[in-house]
Amino acid sequence: MDTIYSHSKLAIYERCPLAFQYKYIDKCKLDVPYIPIERFLGDCIHITLQKLYEHLIISPKYDVTLLEIINDFEYIWKENYNDSIKLREGQTQQEFIQAGHDMLELYFENNYPFTQEMNLCVEERLLWEIDGFKFIGFVDRISAIPEKNKLIINDYKTSSTMPEEDDLKKERQLVLYKMAIEEKYPEKEIELVYHFLRFGKKIKIDVTEEEQENIKKEVLNTVSEIQIDTWEKNFKSRVGERCEWCDYVSVCNAYKKKKGDTVFVQTKLL
Repeated sequence: MDTIYSHSKLAIYERCPLAFQYKYIDKCKLDVPYIPIERFLGDCIHITLQKLYEHLIISPKYDVTLLEIINDFEYIWKENYNDSIKLREGQTQQEFIQAGHDMLELYFENNYPFTQEMNLCVEERLLWEIDGFKFIGFVDRISAIPEKNKLIINDYKTSSTMPEEDDLKKERQLVLYKMAIEEKYPEKEIELVYHFLRFGKKIKIDVTEEEQENIKKEVLNTVSEIQIDTWEKNFKSRVGERCEWCDYVSVCNAYKKKKGDTVFVQTKLL
């Protein structure tokens, strides 16, 4: 079976090749998986906006209210919150619920009545190839401005920091999606838009052909490194501060050695 790559798959490898091994090679099963509350908040916001736009795609003239959106968010939160959600010391569930309210309120104020663009699809699955390697991705939302022959790739960010525009231009995720859509619709202009929901900011990114080609080369280099490590069965660890928030910290021999704990004898985890 051919390997299918994705932005998240490459990101895990770049963060820690050993974590990549645990997830994709060993397919390690976790007894007690946990989710940082920041990630859970992001998931709830994404599902809320997905539901909003699914409704608007079916009924473009529907006059949605902020209260409806907030109620959807709270329902999604309550239905999915469980003991696997992890808070750091000093954090409370209520502060993250309030953060969700604030983000959705800002988004509503900046986008109501949601008719500036034609909404085409949400959580759209993309499949494409780069130099023979297969890739998959899911776009938060694709919209269009038909009179300008333009398609817009929209991505929601719930992080508490907002990078500089020059740094965003180096981000590969939306550029990869741009490559996929260009492959299917070469006659369309493709626009990349990040929505930083905590700040109520929408940032459009223009990527030159040279910048896009550089990202393509970086992606292919990472794929090559993954293939070499897979062939040699040699995925190195990168132990650091972020390890405590890794899904595989409880089974990671490299982390246990660093901490002076007992390590697992087996080299392959099932």
